[in-house]
Amino acid sequence: MSKKRLIDTNALEQVLFKRSEELAEENEQKLSGALRGAICFICQAPTVHAEVVVHCENCQHIHVLNTSEIYAICDKTNFVFQPFGVDTREFGCPYGERRESEAGK
Repeated sequence: MSKKRLIDTNALEQVLFKRSEELAEENEQKLSGALRGAICFICQAPTVHAEVVVHCENCQHIHVLNTSEIYAICDKTNFVFQPFGVDTREFGCPYGERRESEAGK
């Protein structure tokens, strides 16, 4: 089975529609029509329920300590990250809240 990926279909539709318009101006009607067809397929594509996950390294509740026994601690869950334990870049919890400095990303 192939790996599933989430994409921003709205952005893709805009890119394809813009390119289709450019091709129509250049009188390349066949390719323009194919791109319009692709847009229709994208609109009808199945969707998945996805939620934004804030990984611990970007969360406002994590405090990095960098001691020999504890790497970081979470204020919200009291979860302790040990130096060779769970990786904060990939771990996330339902209480994650993005830091203000990271909010624009």
